[in-house]
Amino acid sequence: MVEVRSRHRVRAAAARWRLGPPRLLNSDVKAEIQTSPTPARMARKVAPGRLICLLIVIVCLFRSAIAGDLKGLDIDCSNEGQLMDIPSVTDDPCITCRCMNRWVKCDREVCPMADTCHLVLEGQKLRPDSCCEKCKGCQTAAGRFSEGDAWTDPSDPCQINHCFSGVVTVSKIQCHTPCASPLPAAPGQCCPRCPGCLLAGQLLAPGQNLTLPSDPCVTCQCGRDGTHHCHRQVCPALSCPYSESKREPGQCCDSCTGTRRIKPSDGCVMGKRRFSDGQNFTLDPCTQCSCQGSTSVCARQSCPELACPLVHQVYSPDRCCPVCRRPERVRRVCRYLGKTYEDGESWPMRNPCASCTCSGGQPRCEFQMCPPEGPDCPPGHHAARLAGQCCEQCVEDDAVCTVFGDPHYNTFDGKMYNYQGTCKYQLAKDCVDKSFSIRVNNSPRRSRFFSWTQSATIKTAMLQAGDLRIALRQKKRVKVNNRRADLPYFELGKVSISQDPDDNYNVVVKLSDLGVSVLWDGDSFLQVKVPPSYKNKMCGLCGNYNGNKTDDFTTRRGRQVKLTRRFARSWLVGARTLCMAQSRRQTRRHRKRKPKSCGGDRAARATAVRQCNRLKSARFADCHPEVHPAPFFKSCVQDMCECGKRKTCYCEALTAYSHACQRKGIAVDWLEGTDCAAPVQCPKSSRPVDCVPDCQPSCEAPSPAGEQCAPPAAGGAPCRPGCVCQEGLLLHEGACVPPERCPVR
Repeated sequence: MVEVRSRHRVRAAAARWRLGPPRLLNSDVKAEIQTSPTPARMARKVAPGRLICLLIVIVCLFRSAIAGDLKGLDIDCSNEGQLMDIPSVTDDPCITCRCMNRWVKCDREVCPMADTCHLVLEGQKLRPDSCCEKCKGCQTAAGRFSEGDAWTDPSDPCQINHCFSGVVTVSKIQCHTPCASPLPAAPGQCCPRCPGCLLAGQLLAPGQNLTLPSDPCVTCQCGRDGTHHCHRQVCPALSCPYSESKREPGQCCDSCTGTRRIKPSDGCVMGKRRFSDGQNFTLDPCTQCSCQGSTSVCARQSCPELACPLVHQVYSPDRCCPVCRRPERVRRVCRYLGKTYEDGESWPMRNPCASCTCSGGQPRCEFQMCPPEGPDCPPGHHAARLAGQCCEQCVEDDAVCTVFGDPHYNTFDGKMYNYQGTCKYQLAKDCVDKSFSIRVNNSPRRSRFFSWTQSATIKTAMLQAGDLRIALRQKKRVKVNNRRADLPYFELGKVSISQDPDDNYNVVVKLSDLGVSVLWDGDSFLQVKVPPSYKNKMCGLCGNYNGNKTDDFTTRRGRQVKLTRRFARSWLVGARTLCMAQSRRQTRRHRKRKPKSCGGDRAARATAVRQCNRLKSARFADCHPEVHPAPFFKSCVQDMCECGKRKTCYCEALTAYSHACQRKGIAVDWLEGTDCAAPVQCPKSSRPVDCVPDCQPSCEAPSPAGEQCAPPAAGGAPCRPGCVCQEGLLLHEGACVPPERCPVR
């Protein structure tokens, strides 16, 4: 029975008969000789005459495979492991054929360094049974080195030796220092170090090397101490003729192509010339060589780094190193992503850390490195990455004005004062551009001597988005343009109103275009935050925000006064006569129910002091050095003595003090054990959970890392209840929105 099979695809795992690599037969065809698995055939022994037929068939198979016609016969080999001598195949000493699993398998020996070795010693084998010849390498007084080896002089770490194409090149390491204040070189190293390992927008691991994309001759290495050092490569001398060398794209130096077979003898081969042992010769203006045995040892001068680009560097026949020449007065332009730029013109990239410049008609892009620790900012400033900037910069903190209690005021510039007038007042206003204003309505609330902030009204005048009127009422009720608003509420690009679960569910109003935010606790605590762009523009009870609190008592007419009453009354708004009449009616209504002063009630004062002492407790201990609690404690006791049956009046002072601590970077979890905590209130499109994760899917990060969003582990931060968005919604400025309503970035 004769089988004829043709296989035109490579099956390395299943092929029993292989013709070697493609360069042997210039074909990817695999031949198979298969035995039919019949019992009679398995029991039959191979006769000597059959082995002769096997050799004939295999030779025919090789010749047929070369011709592209594959045929097989029903034969096999029986001596497992036997070396097979196949005419016209095993005549090549690099091909060995064996009988394996009743199939004939042929392999070609692969010579090491076949692609990188340029000089091969003719007749010298790697092993007696090998077909590969030895690579010449480099033989010096310091020992024998293989092709591509590099070593430094133990007495001089700045001297480096390379073995390429059988030539030893000795040169000085040329350091490249890309930082302004480098560190000294590490012991045993030559080049100074620069802090960090962020190079060309890539963070290197310790021991990792990087070749700069802008200059393939500069290589940098990240050290184990978190610093990096760079050096410029000096190209080695080559033994091949110039016509047999080439430079691959992205490489710094030329390399020899092909392989030259030379006979082992004394003397050195350089290009097309041969030098005797001990002979000195000049290869080029930069290179002086001597023949030592059969190895050329060449000392090559290292050229200094030039400030001009490569296209402006010129060589002269009698000079080793290039010099800068003035560029020709020609108009050169660069084309990048479909745009044309003039020579010398720069343009930004999407990555703010990258910038490109047109230099000599070629776009050259650079990456800025940021210090890993960030800037050291003075008091009143913090590190932030501004839009369009690569690295963090010190920016001024937002100014904050707070109102709480009976009420007590703390201006944008930090001046604290008390004023108990009842009426409507201009709390804060942009008196220059008239972009927004905030008014407060102070009510007596069961007292003829003191008042409380009952409500607040925010008005904006946005040219593009239109006017807005936001009313903040008691029990956290909110109206927008005289209509009841269910929280969260937001208009894209204009305003967002939500309740912050991390801040006792206080109402937070953010005016997106203006950068202004207002926080309201639904009782009498109000906080206004404005960015530094409003400096020297503000007016009202919160002061003028000019960095000087001594002139905060500036009236509506621009006069500075000392009396709080004269200052505050100048900022009355609305019908003053009607306002004062309403105040007198409220005073008469609550006069009979006026509580006794703490001065005459020791028990009430003791209760006030006990509740307000929380400000001096260990819970706020970390904040005491930054924000002194004394003025808040005094205001707290005053509020408790005046609030009568309102036993939680101390909450306003604790809220104000905790926010003052938070602005200093100290977060205090103070609600536990008080009556100030608001119940969990989940807005629409959200649901309550017993343990809120550290982060939720949001418009900024729709799919955050799973471990970052896991609930706190046992023994870690305590679990706290809260609200999370319903399935399929994303968190944005305190509200849960569908993905299509996220702002485009």
